[in-house]
Amino acid sequence: MKSGVSPVAEAYSATAFLPELASYSREAALVASLGYAFEYYQQENSPCWRPRINTPDDADQSVVERMYDYYALLEDLPDAEETSEAAKPALTVTMPLAILGEDIATPLRALELIQAERAYCDGDIEVVLWANAGFQGRYEESQIVAKARNRYQDLRTALADQTTKGVRVRTALEVFELPISQSVPMSQLRANYMEAVTVDAIERGFGYDHPVLWLDADTTDVGKGSLQQIITSVRQLDSYFIHADTRYSIDWAHGTPFNKLDDASKAVAISEVLRRCFVRNGMERAYDEECGLAFALGTYLFSGGVSTQRPIGEAHDLLNQAVHGRIRPYPHIVEALAIETPIDSAVRYLPKARVGTSARRHLALVQQKGAQALVDADTTDYGQPFTALGSHRKELWQKTAVPITREDMDRLVVDRAREIRHFSPATLFYPDKLEPFIGPASRLIGKYFEDASAEATS
Repeated sequence: MKSGVSPVAEAYSATAFLPELASYSREAALVASLGYAFEYYQQENSPCWRPRINTPDDADQSVVERMYDYYALLEDLPDAEETSEAAKPALTVTMPLAILGEDIATPLRALELIQAERAYCDGDIEVVLWANAGFQGRYEESQIVAKARNRYQDLRTALADQTTKGVRVRTALEVFELPISQSVPMSQLRANYMEAVTVDAIERGFGYDHPVLWLDADTTDVGKGSLQQIITSVRQLDSYFIHADTRYSIDWAHGTPFNKLDDASKAVAISEVLRRCFVRNGMERAYDEECGLAFALGTYLFSGGVSTQRPIGEAHDLLNQAVHGRIRPYPHIVEALAIETPIDSAVRYLPKARVGTSARRHLALVQQKGAQALVDADTTDYGQPFTALGSHRKELWQKTAVPITREDMDRLVVDRAREIRHFSPATLFYPDKLEPFIGPASRLIGKYFEDASAEATS
């Protein structure tokens, strides 16, 4: 693929689509609508307010030229079957990969899960695996770049040996020059690969409703039929975003009995059990994970895309755009396409579309900070605690030991149960909603720690 803006993209900037949509067939209208969204995205991504790192030296480069530069990074696998550019997949899955920090076997396992799901989807699946690395200072550059390229080639060789009909895999490698003491910002990474995905869709004539799903490279589970549920829900265009039921897995245990795990692993497992019970009973939701977020590509473009104002919080920022009504042109598209079901939610959660991702990052934080890390995990982007701990309880948590102790774990169980009983908005106005939670939660907790179970329900 060569860098540079194609005639397809230039044509979009010269055409006004909305007045003509009524005379188009539905398929043509969806394609034209994505073109309009593409133009809108360029206007909303002026460099003056959307800061980026790794920007080209040419300060006069336009947004669309930058997008085509990222698109040029996409590569098919060695010896891959030739794919017609006219072929339109049912779903595009994107996965970022820290090429120097992740075992190559990790994305291979995630790819196996996607390949297994192809049998339940109504079309082919395309996977974009965006490898990345970062260096700080010129003295690191040659070493990091060389290591990243070698690992990247190893990855591509391994992926080529695991190809499956109906699942096309493409890769890219992006190496960032980073400010001192900073890691690769995930917001920047996602913004970049979404621009590559967008240009690919424009060039191949995809429609506004083309589904895109974000997954982690360390995805550990995809429920049977979950990808097709996501595809169907996205295409309905009755909500701005779709989110799967994302669950954390203790994948490093490899079947080890719970009572033989180390204390940090037990703590992470207990926290996840309580979180699932909490969500299942409709009490509240914490931070929406990037893994499991899905959307129509046109909706993503009308949202303005991922904000790079801060390094993390991509899903939260996108959903915030929808919640506060900042995706303004979208209703006009819906009206022009004569979509029967009006938009009735900013985000639709799919409880039967299951996606699992590794809790290894939570484990590392617990090993570093003790039980305080689990309290931090239940905190929203704006620093407001998701759990309603009183100030005296917060001070106690901040003094927890590292490594985590049995006493810390017991206290976590007790505090979470008490908060649900006394502080959840759902139980404040509808106390009966607490009952479906307490029973199952108590039994699960009791299975792990019998003495904590009795106290938690008191």
